[in-house]
Amino acid sequence: MGTLRLTLLRHAHAAPAEAAPDDFLRQLTERGRREAREVGERLARAGLVPARILASSAQRTRTTAQLAATALGLPAAGITQLDELFNADAQTLWEVLRREAGGVRHLLLCAHNPGISRLASELAAGTHTLPRRIDLPPAGLVTAVWEAPQPQWQPLVLTDAQGAEMLLP
Repeated sequence: MGTLRLTLLRHAHAAPAEAAPDDFLRQLTERGRREAREVGERLARAGLVPARILASSAQRTRTTAQLAATALGLPAAGITQLDELFNADAQTLWEVLRREAGGVRHLLLCAHNPGISRLASELAAGTHTLPRRIDLPPAGLVTAVWEAPQPQWQPLVLTDAQGAEMLLP
């Protein structure tokens, strides 16, 4: 018996929408770049180093994932960028991560609001310690654990999450 851990990360602070010709191309601000590095450092200090990162392919999530991965000591090859995570709803995020997780025991998913916060709220709904509705700030984190005999994500159900906790910047 072992554990599966899912860490949800909202991308760090990004430039306002009018600063880019397209929402997909929005860059992180300097503050956001600092937040992304700090998130990786905090996870590393807590011993929560994911084996793999799934990230939306939008510029701000890609950069957040890359900066966090560098701080965690993860190679760039450990990040999978997926177009379908761009502004995805909670159900799509859940389906994609279950499909793409492979055999890793700790997966980090970097995506956008409102989907990432709604997924975090679904995870929190199974706990008594977190609010029923979570609105992750930029660079906000939630992590949840499932007891599993094998590293298989397909059979997981959101309401079976145990030990969810929120780690905010």
